[in-house]
Amino acid sequence: MIDISKELSEILDVDEEKDKDVIEEIGTLTCKEEFIFLALIAPYYGVKVSPSRVLSASLGVSEEFGVEEAITKIKEQTNCKNLILMINSPGGYVKSSYKMARALRENFEKIIVFVPYEASSGGTLISLVGNEIVMGMMSQLGPIDPSQGDTSALSIKRGFNFVMGELENVEEQDIPYPLKALSDKFSPDEFVSALSGLKMMEEYAQEILELGKMEKNKSKEISKQLVNGFHTHGQVINSAKARDLGLNIARDTMYKNERQVLRKWLAKYLLKGADKHIIRYYIPNECKIGVNRHE
Repeated sequence: MIDISKELSEILDVDEEKDKDVIEEIGTLTCKEEFIFLALIAPYYGVKVSPSRVLSASLGVSEEFGVEEAITKIKEQTNCKNLILMINSPGGYVKSSYKMARALRENFEKIIVFVPYEASSGGTLISLVGNEIVMGMMSQLGPIDPSQGDTSALSIKRGFNFVMGELENVEEQDIPYPLKALSDKFSPDEFVSALSGLKMMEEYAQEILELGKMEKNKSKEISKQLVNGFHTHGQVINSAKARDLGLNIARDTMYKNERQVLRKWLAKYLLKGADKHIIRYYIPNECKIGVNRHE
């Protein structure tokens, strides 16, 4: 059991769901198999810490500890290996997203991910743990190209390649000033660092997909496209585009009851101002160790 210190607990927002209305709603869901429920929610509103600064939820160390604690608490109470994960997140740090995704994939055998609205960037990486990803008409995933400082690593790569392509057949004395100025902005170290970051992200995504038993060639192609295949980091990947990539996407119309219940669960926390993701879990009684399911 993890002993969360008082100081550490103050940076987390993780707990077993106690709202009776939410619990009653989840209890109405009938699945062919037993599932644990876990919600990872970034509220729309952040916390104002100064007249000009607002802190918003981003996947980071508090979420790492929060997911770790949630998994530990779940494992103390159940042997169930099936998980329904609802995620609403704009993303965050690459290493945090990867570590959480791997932890979820290693501790659960079957995972169904519900994306009611947004799971972008690092949220997309976490969504890749799903043996099935459930999306609706307003759902979105996003590219997972990492940032290098304030700039996308993919933008650095594309900018460098563009300039080098323009200069390929031009003598040095004939280089137009705008191109000369652009070429002077790129350093070899910066370019190599960008390429390394992109390759790292491809490997992370491929690893998570293959831990979910996806075939290697397919996982490699999906990872490559998620990292390199879109115009900007903020591009919307809707359910159709996600399916075209090769991800196992299910329309939320196939999960009407689950969709309705999970949207209500999301609504409970979506407008709560917070500077971190809210993490809640629920273990149905029939999944708990020592509970007689026929009582």
